[in-house]
Amino acid sequence: MADWPTLLRRLRDKEGLTREDVAKRASIAPATIKAYELGLRHPSRDLLVSVLDALKADLLTRNQVLTGAGFVPDDRTHSERLENEWFTFDEAVKEMERSPFPSHLNNETMDVVAANIRMQRVWEVDLRFDNTGPFELNFLSMLSAPRVAGRIQNWDEAISTALSILKGHYGGDSAIQSEMNPYFAAAIQHFLQGEPEYVQRFLQIWTTVEPRQRKLRWAYPVVWQHPLAGRLSFHVQVNPADAIGSMTFNDWIPVDAATWAGLQLLAGSETGGLQTYAASGGPLPAA
Repeated sequence: MADWPTLLRRLRDKEGLTREDVAKRASIAPATIKAYELGLRHPSRDLLVSVLDALKADLLTRNQVLTGAGFVPDDRTHSERLENEWFTFDEAVKEMERSPFPSHLNNETMDVVAANIRMQRVWEVDLRFDNTGPFELNFLSMLSAPRVAGRIQNWDEAISTALSILKGHYGGDSAIQSEMNPYFAAAIQHFLQGEPEYVQRFLQIWTTVEPRQRKLRWAYPVVWQHPLAGRLSFHVQVNPADAIGSMTFNDWIPVDAATWAGLQLLAGSETGGLQTYAASGGPLPAA
């Protein structure tokens, strides 16, 4: 990273301003701006903030300059320009439906609360009618169901990712103890009633997987074997949708031409009235 005087000069050049222009906006002398840019004088925080305001500095560079000059960064965010930076549930569902990728919304406990048409075609379900029982749409529970587990070619990697998050965010082994996390404990019990092959693999992985905490943006790979579209490889990008409900967008982004071709094939297949599924608000009309 460049030193803070250099960053000031770059910001002024970016805006196409003279030192006199910046000085007038910041209500200080042009000679002071020159001294700052050449590193001959060290400003007070208030004066430096005035110069950064005059330069309309982007938030990243603004905080680089402030910290480079020895001051604490601003607590400003881009959300100050928005009425609300987060999605409501309905807004998130509509945003998901506009995605060119298979996409679903998850809540904090790894339940699928909405899935667009493209996602349902990959999963071979119509979620308006399928999976109505408890835990049927919980990611952990789904991974021992034959119709899901049998399709995931990188099953061990997928379950390892889910379990590492569970351990990392919910207290290690206590994450599935009923007195600590009753919902996850019940979801795991549902999982353990699934196919014995996957149950055994789960138990082996649980004892060895390391807890890991994820930031707001993270990703995981899925390789899915579809009976019609063949092998589909995805980089699933996870991004936050809201702060209060802890919803996340899970966008299944194709990583190769074969996967794009497979999705195009599924897009042209019969939908049977398939609609976007939204657990809380019912299905939306098909696009």
